[in-house]
Amino acid sequence: MALFAKKKEVAPVQQVYKLMTDMGRGFYAWDGKLYHSDIVRSCIKPRTKAIGKAIAKHVRTVLQEDGSKKIDVNPEPYMRFLLEEPNEYMTGQMMQEKVANQLALNGNAFILILKDDFGVPNGLYPIPCTSVEKRTDDSGEMYLRFWLPTGKYLDEYYGNLIHLRDDYLKDDIFGDAPAEA
Repeated sequence: MALFAKKKEVAPVQQVYKLMTDMGRGFYAWDGKLYHSDIVRSCIKPRTKAIGKAIAKHVRTVLQEDGSKKIDVNPEPYMRFLLEEPNEYMTGQMMQEKVANQLALNGNAFILILKDDFGVPNGLYPIPCTSVEKRTDDSGEMYLRFWLPTGKYLDEYYGNLIHLRDDYLKDDIFGDAPAEA
């Protein structure tokens, strides 16, 4: 065995980090791997669980004939049922927790409101998007284009959406993602 043997060549190790990126005026989510961190989950889980335990209510303010305002809570039975069972895949608690996670991780969360032929809401679906951009049609109506994890996209009229945003400061439409902080 030689004292000054030639060292074995080792290939350099390359580490790659995927970051949440913001390109243009759209909101861009990270590719979902942030939620795989046990530290991130332990930080957002208490808030998510607390939101999931909350009971969603439809509150309507009605102007009375005498000029006073009356507040009605769940005035129509279909709305209470919709909030308890928003769609065929989840309960109200499950949807609230999913949306709370999206809001905590991305600063934005979106829920699609499906309506029947008479314009009555009959389904609420969280939109799990990887990015979204604002668009307007020829008449100036605003739409959002959602890029889904499957690679497909969904164009939806902004009036058919519930848009929750956190750290709402820089953009007119979107909340700021927590990545910079």
